[in-house]
Amino acid sequence: MPEYLNKTNLLVIIFLVLICIIIYGNSLLNPFVWDDSWMIQNNPLIRNFNNIPRLFQVNLTYSRGASASNFYRPLQSLSHMFDYHFFGLQPFGYHAINIVLHAINAVLVYFLILLITKQKVTSFVSSLLFAVHPIHVEAVTYISGRADLLVAFFILLSLIFFIIYSEYAKLKRIIFYSISILCFILALLSKELAIVFPFVLIVYDLSFRRKNLRDLSSFLRAYALFIIIDLIYILLRLTILNFGLGVYLTGNYPLYSRLIILSHSFNIYFRLLALPLDLHMCRIFGLYLSLSNPITFFSALSFILAVILLILSYKRAKLIFFAGAWYIILFLPQSGIYPINAFAADHFLYLPSIGFFLIIGFLMTRYLPRRIFTVSVMALTCFYATTTAINNYGWRNEYQLYRRIIKLSPLCANAYVNLGVYYRDRGLLDEAEKQFKKAITIDKFDYAKRVYLAEIYFLQNKLDKAIDELKAVLQNSPKNKNASIFNDIGYMYKLKKSYALAIDYYKQALEIDPNFTLARCNLASAYFDLGKTRECFGELEKAIGIEGLLSSNDNKGPTEKELKEVLKQNKEYGGIFNELAVLFIKYNRFETAEKIFLRTIELYPNSVETRFNLGVLYYNLGFYAKAKAQWESVLKINPRHLPSLEWLRIVQNK
Repeated sequence: MPEYLNKTNLLVIIFLVLICIIIYGNSLLNPFVWDDSWMIQNNPLIRNFNNIPRLFQVNLTYSRGASASNFYRPLQSLSHMFDYHFFGLQPFGYHAINIVLHAINAVLVYFLILLITKQKVTSFVSSLLFAVHPIHVEAVTYISGRADLLVAFFILLSLIFFIIYSEYAKLKRIIFYSISILCFILALLSKELAIVFPFVLIVYDLSFRRKNLRDLSSFLRAYALFIIIDLIYILLRLTILNFGLGVYLTGNYPLYSRLIILSHSFNIYFRLLALPLDLHMCRIFGLYLSLSNPITFFSALSFILAVILLILSYKRAKLIFFAGAWYIILFLPQSGIYPINAFAADHFLYLPSIGFFLIIGFLMTRYLPRRIFTVSVMALTCFYATTTAINNYGWRNEYQLYRRIIKLSPLCANAYVNLGVYYRDRGLLDEAEKQFKKAITIDKFDYAKRVYLAEIYFLQNKLDKAIDELKAVLQNSPKNKNASIFNDIGYMYKLKKSYALAIDYYKQALEIDPNFTLARCNLASAYFDLGKTRECFGELEKAIGIEGLLSSNDNKGPTEKELKEVLKQNKEYGGIFNELAVLFIKYNRFETAEKIFLRTIELYPNSVETRFNLGVLYYNLGFYAKAKAQWESVLKINPRHLPSLEWLRIVQNK
């Protein structure tokens, strides 16, 4: 490897990093959009490092509650946890990390191709086109696209170390092979696509290094660990890490139809790579499912011809074969053959496109005369870089982003949903209602969209309509995935003063998820309105996680009158818990107060008042370092919180 750390390669690294920063720099001021809202802005899991073990136990959409998915990408959530620690809810930092990851990936593409070809020009051209191509805007500019950046980073590293490990002996050989294995594991934890990586390794050896394929012993030494890890991952995903499929577009089509659609998406991707002029977030295309249709026939024929050419290239052009096989292997899992949430998406091409750029770089370097080659590379780079920079601006405004998607892809139900959310958040409820109804008309199978419409009816005080929409969701989706729906129906019945029905629905929500704190608090509120004080206190105790404290008669805590007063004066549960902790301080129950404060912060990470009060408690108990930490955490949420600033000055003198 030392021979690769020379001046020329250093200049290439600097150039690739700089060009990535230049063309994506205008995305740094873009806001959170689309799935960023639930993945980052409203995701309590990423706000506390104590939740790290939890990230590896739940699906990616866990924070959404009502919308289950089978995406398992803990490293993506972990990366956002570090983002939040350093940048809070400032999207600038999140965008900067995405750009850095993309720049690193471009450098890794350069070194990977250099390892394979030993040709610096081919490697540079391929990695340069990868760096600037606008097809990657969706993966880089869209913060939630980070899974593609992470899986590419670890797969590229794993393959690089797999290639070089055989060049060494003894300890170094073991170390490099172990790093390759570790990177593969991290890739699996970044995105499910990594599951096909062992096929990439086999194709690499088949193309350039057949010694690992000579016999069974050589095969097992090279690939056994990768295959075992893959099988363990598959077993875990089918059992304890199987979160349910949720609603997936491609799963609604039979296998024959999905194979036909595969050929359509293959041709669409090829066109986008060659001429990326209509890039957008939601690619819904006309589906012609009969081979008698000319478009379908020629799409299927072109795909078959591409596969035949790939096979024929094996004997005459091993590099072309490897690059094409790389593309096919990483394309197929995202083609819709296996049920996923889209038949085609621009970000699906992030990893497969490396094979395409390798072929282009190789052909241009080998067959174009020097002057034409230079002009062609410069022209392509300028065209792609300019198109990338222009597309970045399309993400700067949510309204424009969603309207553009609807214009280019009028059958994209999710675009209507997001536009509806945009209107809802600005109080334009009638406009929001129209958008959600359009989404439901397009995608009648995704009953989660009815939840949005129900919310609009709720905000319009049309409670009966809202309840009807939510009940339609319950009738058409698994009960065990809908704790939040039961809770919402219960809440609406409570507003209608139908307390018996409200309590029944709250209890059903808690049967599904006993740790559903909001449903438990709502149940406590319903009991309180009915005058069932003991039942109310019992549910609050379970919500706080300290049973027996509120309902005890040992005269060592708040009186029933004081507890009732807290419940009357506070409408938000975070405020209720905070005031209960303050009550226990009054009775010198400091340990109990601390537990309630900590539980409140766990449930409401942005509760400035709770963090501040816990800091005061620690200060009065003489735990100055702990107090300082709480007030500093307040200032991360609200830098102008004057009481925390003042107490910090006091504690620093201590």
